[in-house]
Amino acid sequence: AFMHEDIRILVATRKFVDASADPTCTAALVTNMGANQREDGYSDVAQNLCTDTLGDFGLDAEEIRSEASHILSLTLSRLLAAGRRQFFTLPNCWELFGVDLLVEGGTGRIVLLEVNPSPSLAMYGSGDSACLRSSLLGGRQPLEEETFEVRALPSTWRALSIPIDEQ
Repeated sequence: AFMHEDIRILVATRKFVDASADPTCTAALVTNMGANQREDGYSDVAQNLCTDTLGDFGLDAEEIRSEASHILSLTLSRLLAAGRRQFFTLPNCWELFGVDLLVEGGTGRIVLLEVNPSPSLAMYGSGDSACLRSSLLGGRQPLEEETFEVRALPSTWRALSIPIDEQ
């Protein structure tokens, strides 16, 4: 399994604490870019950030990447240990998942919110998802290349170490 280095940071239009009393308010939903884009005051430049901008918030981008990698490795290990094989692809196949992580303000603690089997790639730019997926893979097309090998992935992909939980 691999994780892309450019973890996108989506900043909600309104603070959750300010919007939590109104169940119809979607401006505090950090994992829903489309909902936030419909809100007055949304700014793509200020709210759809690359990981390297975390320094502006007093957070270390590499620490966030490392912790996200650790959380994903443990999650995948636990899924394997639980026998959840349907989550994993067959040999010689690949799958692109999206992961929603929450970076807690003030502490930088990371919380895994959900794993998306069919993620929107809109946060990486406009265009159709096939072009965006190709861009993330460095222009490679794993399903169209007979000799595509994992080591051919661009350097922007980080290998995850998945410990096998022996119980």
